[in-house]
Amino acid sequence: MNRVIGVVGEAGSGKTIVCEYFLKLGYRVVNADKLAHQLYQNTAVKEKLKNLFSSAFVDGEFKREVLAEIVFNDSQQLSKLNNFIHPLMKEEIKKIINLSETVVILEMAILFSSNFNELCNSVLYVDCSLEKRRERLQRQGIDVEKIQKINNLQKRFYLYKSRCNYVIINDKDNLDYQKQIEVVLEDELFR
Repeated sequence: MNRVIGVVGEAGSGKTIVCEYFLKLGYRVVNADKLAHQLYQNTAVKEKLKNLFSSAFVDGEFKREVLAEIVFNDSQQLSKLNNFIHPLMKEEIKKIINLSETVVILEMAILFSSNFNELCNSVLYVDCSLEKRRERLQRQGIDVEKIQKINNLQKRFYLYKSRCNYVIINDKDNLDYQKQIEVVLEDELFR
């Protein structure tokens, strides 16, 4: 099996920009959120979702934003969704890993809490101050109330940092994170 590097961090920390840099360097990047969204388009997956979350379908059409509201406000509903979608995601990710000709970078905020870290050889944590994360999320058009909900869901993320092999500090809006990635790439664990 190919090497897999997990990338974790709180919302707004800059995981995506870090992963875009890995992509630019020629690595295969898998964004778990995008993969889940692709799976939601599968007919069989939609049928199962309809059985589990009928209220997420408006006029017969699946509405991802409605599903998000349901699961963000009810931890039991979130568990129900995760128990359904995570095994499908894991299967797809394993296929990607097996077919990849390079190191695979797995971007997934909930890597540890969903046990996807088991697929990884090492994990990189993208760190950023709370103020900078809030600022970035607001620039993305996310309102303050939703940012607070996200932060509440992710309040134990700091515990994951100690389980990671690498930490990238991404508090600046310049290219400093790229220099840090270059250092990480020199490490034997990464190869």
